[in-house]
Amino acid sequence: MDTSHWQIRNRFIALLGIAFGVPLVMALLLPALSSTGKPVGNIGARMTCGRFLRLAKTAAATNDHRFDLSKVQADLAQGFFWRPRNAQFLIKTNFQVTKTSQEIVIACTNSYRNVPGPGLWASLVRKPLHAVGSADGKVKLISGSEFTALDLSGFTPLDGRQTRALPQP
Repeated sequence: MDTSHWQIRNRFIALLGIAFGVPLVMALLLPALSSTGKPVGNIGARMTCGRFLRLAKTAAATNDHRFDLSKVQADLAQGFFWRPRNAQFLIKTNFQVTKTSQEIVIACTNSYRNVPGPGLWASLVRKPLHAVGSADGKVKLISGSEFTALDLSGFTPLDGRQTRALPQP
């Protein structure tokens, strides 16, 4: 065989490899990289904390800047009590909503590793963090040692009982 025949054959094999290899690699990688559509881990926990803080701010606007879960209207709270799967939250049911208070009013008891820090090493070795929200409306992540140091004596678990206790419209 001459060299032009080998060149054509090698090009053909390379094109076949690309034609079948690229879709195969994409079929294997894309499902692993795609989202399930539901926020998970700290992303979902931060969303739940943010929703609770918005509910508290809205409800406190009609109650002299004081949030009281027992006085929240059912239409305000409707749809709020969603949370990421297996996530547990502790909330304060009565607190003052101010722009300066950094009092923690909601905390996720589960720690997650899915929010990377800056830098390559931090994205490879992720520390478990807890999502918390404060009375000033800010959501942040804290370490396990900071979570352990929190005084959670005035908190109650967030579950479906709160929605049943709300006044019906």
